[in-house]
Amino acid sequence: MFWKLISPLFKTSFQDLIWQRSKDAALVLDVSRTWPTSRTSYWTEAEKAYLERAWTREIRQLRAMVPAAENLDAYIVDHDHADLNSLSLYGEGQIACTRALRTPQLAVLRLYKCHLTWNDLPKLRSLSVVVTHGPNLTELIQVLRSSPLLEQLYLDRISITSEDPSNRASIPLIPINLPRLSIIIIREVSFSLASGLFARLLPPPTCRISKIELVSEQGPGLPGFCHQVGRVSVPQGLAEQITDPRLHILPHALYLQVSPNRCLNINVVGWSNQEERSTIPRRSELARNFFEATTAVSSKPRITSFHLQADSRSNLAEGLAIVHDFFPEIEELDIGIEKGLEALEVLGESTTEEGSTVWLLPKLSVLKARMVASSVKYDGIVTMAVKRNEAATLSPQVLSPLTLLGLAYGRVQSESLSRLDEAGIKYELKGVAVL
Repeated sequence: MFWKLISPLFKTSFQDLIWQRSKDAALVLDVSRTWPTSRTSYWTEAEKAYLERAWTREIRQLRAMVPAAENLDAYIVDHDHADLNSLSLYGEGQIACTRALRTPQLAVLRLYKCHLTWNDLPKLRSLSVVVTHGPNLTELIQVLRSSPLLEQLYLDRISITSEDPSNRASIPLIPINLPRLSIIIIREVSFSLASGLFARLLPPPTCRISKIELVSEQGPGLPGFCHQVGRVSVPQGLAEQITDPRLHILPHALYLQVSPNRCLNINVVGWSNQEERSTIPRRSELARNFFEATTAVSSKPRITSFHLQADSRSNLAEGLAIVHDFFPEIEELDIGIEKGLEALEVLGESTTEEGSTVWLLPKLSVLKARMVASSVKYDGIVTMAVKRNEAATLSPQVLSPLTLLGLAYGRVQSESLSRLDEAGIKYELKGVAVL
C-alpha cells in the first residue's frame, strides 16, 4: 500500500521513488491542499503536473480537494477509470462535472460541494453527497435503481431546483429494492426529494441505522411521509427492532424514535402557531402515522418503557393516547413537560368501552415527570397516583399499582409526600421544593 499512495504534497524526488517502485500497480491518489495553496482558485503548476502524470497510470482510489474555479472534466471526466473503486471530491467552491463518469468499478463515492452528471453505478456500495446541488429525485432514483449492492446512503444539505410537477408525477412508483442497505442518514434535504425517495425505498430487515432530519414547509404530504419513514425505520415490521421508543412534541418540531439509530426529526417553522390550520397537520397525527407503520405486525411489540415530551396540555394528552394505543405494555413512563401537567390526571380515571372498564396504560408502575417551570405544583399528580393505587387494590387483575413516582423541579406539599408514604408509593425528588 505504501508504494501505491502518492500526493503532490510529497517532494518531487519522493514522488519519483514511489512512481518507480509502484511499477504497474493502480495508484492511490491524495490531492490534498494546504494553506496558502488552498486559497487559490485554480490548480497550481505543481498540482497540474502531478495530475497529468497520474492519469498515465491506472488509479484505484482518488481523494481530491478541488479549487473553486476548476473544471473537473479535463482531469477526471475525460479519462476512463477502469480500476477506480473509490472517489472522494471536496469542492472549495461549488464545482461540477458536465459529463458522466466512466468508472464501472466505482464502489465508494463521496461528494462535497461537487455536482455530477449522474449515470448508472452498478458496483456502488457507499454514496455520500453533502452541501451539493443535486441529485434531484429523477437522478437519485436512477442511481439507486442501478446500485443493487448499495450498503450506505448519506444525503446532507442537498439543494435542488424545483422539478416540473408533471415530470415528478411521471416517475413510476416502482419499489427500489436495496437488499444490502444497512445505513440511511438524510439531513436537511427538500421535502420533495425525501418523500419521493421514501415512497419507493425498500430496505432489508438488516438495515440497522435510519436517521432522517427534515426542515419542511410542506403540510398535506407530511402524514404519508411519516408513515413511509416509519415503514423504513422498522423494515418488514420486525418488532424486535423497536428498543427505545420516544415521542417528543416540541415547539416547531417533532422527534420520533423507535431506537437510537432509527429516528425521524421534523422541523416546521411556525408549526405551533399554524398547525390548527387545515393545511398544517397536527404533530400528534404525524406521530400516529409513524408509530402505526413501525408497529404494523401481527402482535404489538412488548415495550416496557417510553419517553414522552410535550409542549402543551393537549399534546401531552394526545401523546399519552398514542403511547397507550401502540405500546400498551408500558411499565415505565418518563415524561418531560413544558406546561399542562394536569393532563396526567387522566391516568387516575377509568373509562367504559363496550361495558368494560378501561384504564390508560394499565401496567404502568413507574412514572417520572419533570417540568420546565419550577413554579409548578405536583400535588395534583400525587392525588392521581394515590387514586390509581386505590383502584388497583380493588381490581388487581386489570390495573397495576404505581410503585415509584419520580418528580423533577417544581414544588410539592409535605402533606402530599405523606400521602405517598401511606399509599406505599416510593418517590424520588430532584430539584423539587418541599413546602
